[in-house]
Amino acid sequence: MRRSKLETCLSILETLARHGPLKITHVMQKANVNCNVLKNYFDFLIKQGAVEEKSVSRDRIVYAITDRGSYLIRCFKELNQVIPTVKISEIPSTKLKNQFGQPEYRNLVNTQTPQM
Repeated sequence: MRRSKLETCLSILETLARHGPLKITHVMQKANVNCNVLKNYFDFLIKQGAVEEKSVSRDRIVYAITDRGSYLIRCFKELNQVIPTVKISEIPSTKLKNQFGQPEYRNLVNTQTPQM
């Protein structure tokens, strides 16, 4: 099953938060992301200030989560509690698939009126 870009970013950030600074190959394995795809995500996350690249030695580079990256993890988790990401095909009355036959994902908002 394919993850959304947000889920992949979150997985990378959580991997770095859990294991500390890691080489790209270790992040690849632990976050289950293809090397070429991971490089693109690192470029994006570095530009956003969520991840930093560190030279440990002359030929060894590791990636580490920043304070902003840790803050993003907390924000994503809080947002997911308020607006859970649900696979549409899990909802019995709806069976939507994208053009490739994969289940679509949507952020679904609880339609109940809050109690005052």
